Amino acid sequence: MSRYGFNLVSTLRYRQNPPALSAPAQDVVRTLRRDGVIVADSRALLGPDAALLDRVQDRVRALKAEHATVIEERRAALARDGVGARSKDYLVELLGTRPEVDPRDPLVQFALQEQVLGIAEAYFETRVRLHDVNVWQNLATDAPASKSQKWHRDLLEDTKILKAFLYVDDVPAGAGPLRYVKGTNTPQGRKIKLPSQWDGIGFRVEDELIDATFEEPVMVEALGRAGDVAWADTLGLHRGGHAKTVDRLVVMYTFCSPACCRPKSLVPAQGVSRADLPRVSLRR
Repeated sequence: MSRYGFNLVSTLRYRQNPPALSAPAQDVVRTLRRDGVIVADSRALLGPDAALLDRVQDRVRALKAEHATVIEERRAALARDGVGARSKDYLVELLGTRPEVDPRDPLVQFALQEQVLGIAEAYFETRVRLHDVNVWQNLATDAPASKSQKWHRDLLEDTKILKAFLYVDDVPAGAGPLRYVKGTNTPQGRKIKLPSQWDGIGFRVEDELIDATFEEPVMVEALGRAGDVAWADTLGLHRGGHAKTVDRLVVMYTFCSPACCRPKSLVPAQGVSRADLPRVSLRR
């Protein structure tokens, strides 16, 4: 059965009852389909639920304070030893490698909010689930770009791979914002094949090849203010997280279809049953 076959039931359910999207959410979907990337104001997307953003930011700042010692130890090690050959030493995942999820957690509530989840479903044109959530703090470093800081496409583990990066703090150029080649998410754009090298995690494309292949107008940098959310189909060519002068602090969400074969990392929090999280992909 093809990957699209796995989505048949979910697609039929989506078509029978598609999400009722607000005008701002519809704009996000239209731009995503054309370009593969957009930065939007999350308060405009949340509408009456805009206060949820404040709870998300409070939750992230509490996590940052809780892990302050780990963050500074990692920063010192990065300055001393640089980036390792296979690991992302520049990235601190504040929810760990096996995030525990709770439907009462604002981080989870944001992803499952009607308009946010609706954008993901409208982009996929099928029912989707929250596949991953974490709080990423990319540490500022003068080390050369490595791993996902280099140009790449995510591995082809789904029909599309939609990520949303909710900015907790401003993300200026020095914070290593997402960079994207517009249109490389489309069927035509995916046909563009460039020489790449496997680094143990993914296939990376050198800057020179990107610069020689694409004109500047299709190269976008997802700069934004605290409260903005950058949406991207990461099957398109992109890079990000190469913070040089200031850390990048974001909540990262990944949405996937039933056909997804990406490894699952989320587990229910203590006292939470799997039935409490029907729209979340959970580890067995």
